Amino acid sequence: MLQNSVTDLERDLETLNKTDFDYAYDDGKWSIGLLLQHCIDAEQIFAYRALTIARDDKRVIRSFDENLYAKAAVNVFNRKELTEAMLLARKFTYLMFKGFHPDWLDKTCLNEGNEYFSVRSIGHICIGHWLHHKKVLSSRYKVDFNEDPFTNVTWLITSDITLQVSAMYMSFERFLIHCFLLSSLSLSADNLF
Repeated sequence: MLQNSVTDLERDLETLNKTDFDYAYDDGKWSIGLLLQHCIDAEQIFAYRALTIARDDKRVIRSFDENLYAKAAVNVFNRKELTEAMLLARKFTYLMFKGFHPDWLDKTCLNEGNEYFSVRSIGHICIGHWLHHKKVLSSRYKVDFNEDPFTNVTWLITSDITLQVSAMYMSFERFLIHCFLLSSLSLSADNLF
């Protein structure tokens, strides 16, 4: 799934590259550039969390405030640099997970919400997080990704959960918990890589 997500993301970013990165669908909403910066930040944070769990760091996983990160981001976005950074972040995530011993995927750590996350679940969260924002880009920003979502199994499995989360207007942390449920859909390391 992570390997396929690199190819899928590359195609998505080619489409996104044709959009106005300064466009926001409403006052007070993030621009496309800021949304992409958020996805880069989140991917890197998720990867760090997976690494700390894989390396047996038992400290509680801290949450991050996406709005504070967004406020601290720059307001002028270089389209090429952002799309390249997002793709590199995903490639790094894939290669990092590929380098993990299969037994490490079941390692867990407690988060601030008093819930356990496994290394495997974070791999699914990375995929699901982008797909969630891709859905937002498509539905609210009217970005046309020119695809039939039912031809992509990864999108199909994950979109079911992201659609539920979007419909229920859950917080980002609740979104992560729902993505965590994805880990029960694939029990082998082969499915994640």
